[in-house]
Amino acid sequence: VLAKLRGYWQALPAIGVIPLGVKLPDVPTGPAAEGDDGELRMVFVGPLEPRKNTLFLLDVAERLLAGGQPRFTLTFIGDGPDRAKLESQVKARGLSGRVVFAGKRKHSEVLERLGSYHVLLHPSLKESFGYSLLEAQVAGLTVVASEGLEVPDEFVDVALPLDAGKWADTVVEIA
Repeated sequence: VLAKLRGYWQALPAIGVIPLGVKLPDVPTGPAAEGDDGELRMVFVGPLEPRKNTLFLLDVAERLLAGGQPRFTLTFIGDGPDRAKLESQVKARGLSGRVVFAGKRKHSEVLERLGSYHVLLHPSLKESFGYSLLEAQVAGLTVVASEGLEVPDEFVDVALPLDAGKWADTVVEIA
């Protein structure tokens, strides 16, 4: 049996490694990295679906508002089944004008836009790899994500439990 197995493994082609990552020249930095107009600009990038826990970010926005953070925007780049619920909750919570829905964008456009934000917020309950986290870091953003995500530690600057008050306090400290 061992002889048969050895023959099988020897017949397999060599394994190659394809590097994952982001090419640095492809991710420009923008106004948030170059200067500050006093407005805290936060972004979420990804599908608007339950596992991404995007409704939690409206809790964070409410805490920012209640805590006296008058100048902030939270932009959702992406689309999905939770968008209608999110838009409805934005109106119901009095967050219109502070929460923006940019919709689904081409990857190149997302990369161009990233540099205009300070913080990427990622409250996902489950993550497979988290390219948006890596791309945000390369663009100079601070990445705040939910604790326990199964992504490389290097992709997250601040990992927090899902407590809207802690997230709000953290993004104010970062700004």
